[in-house]
Amino acid sequence: MAAFKGNSMIVKVGDGATPTEAFTAIGGVQVVNLALDAAVVDASGVASGAWRLGLSQSGTRRLTLDVRGVFEDSAAEETIRALAFNGAHRKFQLLFGNGDVVAANFQVSAYARTGDQEKPEAVSFALESAGEVIYSLS
Repeated sequence: MAAFKGNSMIVKVGDGATPTEAFTAIGGVQVVNLALDAAVVDASGVASGAWRLGLSQSGTRRLTLDVRGVFEDSAAEETIRALAFNGAHRKFQLLFGNGDVVAANFQVSAYARTGDQEKPEAVSFALESAGEVIYSLS
């Protein structure tokens, strides 16, 4: 398996248009963390003995993206800021260096801007999936 540079992971936000939605890359992104959580539904009983039995394909799944970078005051960042304040869902895409794409509706669950005297202003935000997540292989 080939290795890819971290900067090849690109986060894009949709414009909400229908039927054809356009996506804009969020500039200044330096770090993207992706986490997939899947809850296990315990189906254990007396007959299962000492081991827990998990009910297959029944737990709630969610995808979380944590994004950090340099604040550029772009239109895409304005969209994210507005979503953070109004709690609305919007379609996002995460593009990987090998061409794979994750797409889903997300809600901005955290948003922060940070200032340091010796560094550029930074922005960070967290996205929580708000519906089915589609993972497309290249």
